[in-house]
Amino acid sequence: MENYLSLKSLIHLLRHKEEWPEGFEWDFYNNSVSYYKPNCGCAMFLASKKFNKGQMDSSDICDALYIENTYENSRIFLDPKVYGFGEDDYDKVTPEMVAAKLEELL
Repeated sequence: MENYLSLKSLIHLLRHKEEWPEGFEWDFYNNSVSYYKPNCGCAMFLASKKFNKGQMDSSDICDALYIENTYENSRIFLDPKVYGFGEDDYDKVTPEMVAAKLEELL
């Protein structure tokens, strides 16, 4: 895996939990720093932890991955409806689903 944040490295990381920062837990809903769960989050938070990028929002991650910062692309990181679920079904979105959606952008 690349040692820097890129679209390919994030896709790889999402599919290889053994490479996640120690103690990191997936939570698609938690897309910002949580004082209750500081080592828990979505793809944006995973990328920021693994690649020491600081806190990122959907605009930051699109820029960092060199993907167009559009409404559709930012929804990949924020909206369970992108994956065919209801608007409150955050717990159903898996890292592998996000990786597959990002792979469509390659």
